[in-house]
Amino acid sequence: MADIRKEQERDELHRAIWAIADELRGSVDGWDFKSYVLGMMFYRYISENLTNYINEGEIEAGEVDFDYAQLSDEDAEQAREDLVKTKGFFILPSELFCNVRKKAANDENLNMTLEAAFNHIEESAKGSESEDNFAGLFDDIDVNSNKLGATDKEANGIVLLKSYEDYYYGCVDDKGREQKGYEERIAELLQKYPLEQPIVGEQNKKDFIVLFGNILRLRNILAAFDRFAGNEILSPIDFQDYTGTYHDLYEEIKPKPESKDSIMDDVVFEMELVKQVEVNIDYILMLVGKYHDGNCEDKEILVAIDKAIKSSLQLRSKKELIENFIATINTSTNVNTDWQRFVREQRETDIQTLITEEKLKPEETRKFVENAFRDGVLKTTATDVDRLMPPVFRFGGGGSRDKKKQTVIEKLKGFFEKYFGLISPEVSKEPDKVTYLYDTELTLSMVAEEPVHYGKDV
Repeated sequence: MADIRKEQERDELHRAIWAIADELRGSVDGWDFKSYVLGMMFYRYISENLTNYINEGEIEAGEVDFDYAQLSDEDAEQAREDLVKTKGFFILPSELFCNVRKKAANDENLNMTLEAAFNHIEESAKGSESEDNFAGLFDDIDVNSNKLGATDKEANGIVLLKSYEDYYYGCVDDKGREQKGYEERIAELLQKYPLEQPIVGEQNKKDFIVLFGNILRLRNILAAFDRFAGNEILSPIDFQDYTGTYHDLYEEIKPKPESKDSIMDDVVFEMELVKQVEVNIDYILMLVGKYHDGNCEDKEILVAIDKAIKSSLQLRSKKELIENFIATINTSTNVNTDWQRFVREQRETDIQTLITEEKLKPEETRKFVENAFRDGVLKTTATDVDRLMPPVFRFGGGGSRDKKKQTVIEKLKGFFEKYFGLISPEVSKEPDKVTYLYDTELTLSMVAEEPVHYGKDV
């Protein structure tokens, strides 16, 4: 389970970096820009870490108003040797992240300022025990790359994260434009789109999508600040409900292959950001367990389960499976054990039905889906699907083979989405064989309640 948690934490970090990059990257490719964002986040972290360490020591010694960021570089040099010994590196006050950011808008040579600061930080560790750790630390941040702009002035668009207050309360950017903060956007959401009231009209739907998309961006950035915890304004349940509405509108108006242009075509759905707050199956099973323990009488729990499923992109495809399982619950049900058995049986029934209806090759089909669950992706390119297909004429018949293949692909996708995430691969000792175990121990990071594993002693 430790490996699964590490994967989840890594994915959450990637999504947070992407959210920041997408807001600030301008014309720079998002994937290239990740290296800049990650480097800047680390630069900010070590700047604040060093400043806090020095300030705490000085305040403890009696200088209650001391702030290292306000100290002159000349005075700061007195502590260089000691700080390198204790912290492993040294940063001049003028080269701290906060001070570089303050001057960034008016610094026409910002790329050179950053390059000098990075070089000085790396050089400060030379000869110390941390030299190897700091050597080449900022190599991935090429502040002189033409990807950031053809000139030094254009390159000054390189990301320097705003303060918590700027993101939360809003600010005026370097071009004099007012940027609404998280607090104001949430107030607008609650005033214009109260929960339990339908959003009517295409323009209103578009406005909601734009507003909530901006909230998702800000929420993902603010999540990097410890101070945001407890200041989200929306309760987890309310945020879940709004996310469910966002998903509903996505399904309703996402472009269809045969559809004509719509005013919704230019709306960008922040689906990568939504995935960061995904509800997982463990949370659903916890609610099912509560429903079972209440003798299946508390219908409000069923409403909560329905809302949770609607708020999750991954669980929507599993809605029917979950509801069918709930329908089987009685007083003798052991939720976790019976869920695992139910999923195994349904998975076998569904794959057998698919093979029979489409006349697929059984052995090849089963191996194909097992590999998909193992790899985490359903590969439908090249000749992968062709190996499963029954004999169908390629020529003549109005493209019957292509139509057949597309039908098979769509059904395989539906099967994969329905069961992916409910099972985890365990490699068998037998070569070329994969056995799947069912996993209900996934961690939950976005709900307030602690997971309770029903059917176990607690």
